[in-house]
Amino acid sequence: MDPIEVLNRYPSSHFQAFQSHEEFDRSSRPHVDAVIQGMFYATQQDAQRPTFFHDHPVVLMVVSMMQKLSNWRYADVVFPSIDRGLSPPSFTIGDLNQAAFLYGSNALLANSCYDAGFTHLYEDKFQEHIRWVNSEFNKQCSALYAEYFRQVAGLAPSADYVAQYRSLFLSRAYRSLRRAQLANGSWKNPTLEVYIHLVKLLACGASIEEVQEIYQSFTTGEDAIDPGYFPSLTGDQWLQYRGWLKSDYLGCADLKAQNLCVVKLPPFPVGEVFVMQCQYYKNPVTSSCFSAQSPVLLADGTTRVISQIQEGDRVQSHVFSGGRRLQSTSTVAFISRPKRAGRTLYSYRAAPQIQFTDTHPLIDVHPTSLALKFVDPDSARSLNPSWKALPASRISPDVLEVHDGGSADPDEVLYDLVFEPSGVDLDTANVCSGPTTFTMADDLHHHRFDVASEAPVFEWFPYTMRFFEHLLGSLLPHKPDFPTIISHLTERTISLHDHFWGCWDEMARDACTRVQHTSHPSIPTDETFSVPLNRLLRFAISDGGEIFLDPQTVADAFERLHTTLGRRVAHEICTGWAYLPGTETIPILLLHNFQYSARATPVSQPPDRHQGFSWRVLQDGEQVAAREVHASRQGFNVFEMHDVIPLISAPSHSDGARWMLGFEVHDPATGVTYVGRSCGYINKHAVVGLGRGQGNEHATIDVKVMQVSREALLAQKTWDHPMRMRFAAALGDIFAARLVARQPSVLPQRGY
Repeated sequence: MDPIEVLNRYPSSHFQAFQSHEEFDRSSRPHVDAVIQGMFYATQQDAQRPTFFHDHPVVLMVVSMMQKLSNWRYADVVFPSIDRGLSPPSFTIGDLNQAAFLYGSNALLANSCYDAGFTHLYEDKFQEHIRWVNSEFNKQCSALYAEYFRQVAGLAPSADYVAQYRSLFLSRAYRSLRRAQLANGSWKNPTLEVYIHLVKLLACGASIEEVQEIYQSFTTGEDAIDPGYFPSLTGDQWLQYRGWLKSDYLGCADLKAQNLCVVKLPPFPVGEVFVMQCQYYKNPVTSSCFSAQSPVLLADGTTRVISQIQEGDRVQSHVFSGGRRLQSTSTVAFISRPKRAGRTLYSYRAAPQIQFTDTHPLIDVHPTSLALKFVDPDSARSLNPSWKALPASRISPDVLEVHDGGSADPDEVLYDLVFEPSGVDLDTANVCSGPTTFTMADDLHHHRFDVASEAPVFEWFPYTMRFFEHLLGSLLPHKPDFPTIISHLTERTISLHDHFWGCWDEMARDACTRVQHTSHPSIPTDETFSVPLNRLLRFAISDGGEIFLDPQTVADAFERLHTTLGRRVAHEICTGWAYLPGTETIPILLLHNFQYSARATPVSQPPDRHQGFSWRVLQDGEQVAAREVHASRQGFNVFEMHDVIPLISAPSHSDGARWMLGFEVHDPATGVTYVGRSCGYINKHAVVGLGRGQGNEHATIDVKVMQVSREALLAQKTWDHPMRMRFAAALGDIFAARLVARQPSVLPQRGY
């Protein structure tokens, strides 16, 4: 095979003929195969800067491999442009963890489904697997690069190929040429070129030890080249060298999943079928609680089993303020009493009297910070948005006793306490504030520990609370079957998309009209923030004293709505100005909450209430914005932001207009720069995974693309706290009216 023919296999955007190879006396090396000659004479085209991550052939090869690894029966529907020849059937170099790429492929597809609107997924779970595959990519990047060379050159590795490549690399002609170029400064990027040669040796079949021995020979002896020119390649450092590839993060945009909502497998879209079958599917919400005989420490120092606690009782508590854990007391507002329904309970072996569910938050005591621990933190964080804002860890199974619920009475009642909130304004709340805690006391075994109420931290969700207050209050006179209606709204969000969430624009515009007329009866005149917890839970009782619903049903309804829809609803309310009418419209990108998913160092007491982040946003690889974005801290791990970035129009695809977006976020508090990439679809929320490229720090950012009027952009400056509260109230009323209009199919009636 002619060497030029071999060279043509390499994409011209990345490789070119090796300069000055004509100086080699080929006739003296008749034994060198044309494939090896072609590999040796090819070099990186632009060694002065790293190649763009997402277009690099190694990344494309890995993505192709992941598309094939997904092994889903509808893969050809979701990946219609899959190139099955771009990657090998399996990796053959190094200690590559194929399980990481298999899980990563499913996780990226789950992320694509989530961004398309299929929200019943464990976000933490698929984000963890995305972090795993990125970590594996970083650890094995040299092996993957070698795999690419092996694939593109059609190599069947052999000792003979290694010997041939070694003879070219260690030849006197090559080293003399490079020494001369080093002397006159014409060898522009020696580290990168030598690294490429080492990777090609790996592709030819050399072991890591053999590669290092060859490099040692290259930099020693009569024709040695000073190793000082290649400080990053000494020993086994070359395996982690990333000068050939810009640091970035594999995301769902790389997987290029399509047709998730367009193609239907009656009666469901193909994406929903995947969601229901995949390991990330989130089952309906179940409350997390304690067994009836679990003792609670009261404010007067005595204990009482939780089943005997009553509203108005005061219990011992702790608050976190200024980085200190302070003793306090809290007043019980409500006792949650869900059914056990066969669930497994757990207890500490040191405190067998206290049994709790796997998602109930226990306090992990640190001297300067608030952290939580769970039996199952992934499920807990997916079931209650509050827990995303706080550091969480897994309780070691070694210290736990398991109480199987299979043989227990399914009607057994469990208990949790909901407390009167502090009532402080969110804007003045201490950044260290968190959930209300209470103390469990197994004094028989001399063991006490603090736990948190499962109820959301209401101060963090004022707009969502106002929305649900008006939604449930407007529904109550119609005496709906709350369990069924909540099931409709939460368990099958996609199935109801066309009926409700597909009409969000219409409802939001109606709400905008109402908030502009403050005399409308549905608009509250009280513009201050107050948590309507007691009023919300007591919607079950009419003015005449007739009991429509027990408070537990209303409490469960709120919890499920808040868990499934709360964050999205809050984002819509905070950016409700975008629905104001106008003439000319432009596409914009909305940035919502930034959340630390994993960090190399533990979180201590947070700094200021507000923090600035440096942002770069790219569309189709071109920068469209670079700015400072200020965000307000929610708990420890979450920052709320509602920034607006103008975009340029996007081309249409089979699944509608699609914006290819890149993100670069610098966190000045930690000095870490996060990068990531995602697809944006009009009026669809997306959660974007962000990583460091190298290192353990990870984060996510919620984004949404919208088409808005220029008048709306001007109105955003006046969309303040009172406007948001009025919009939330109006939206709750309008949403309830739409539900009522669809009865009985959506709003079944209860026989009271």
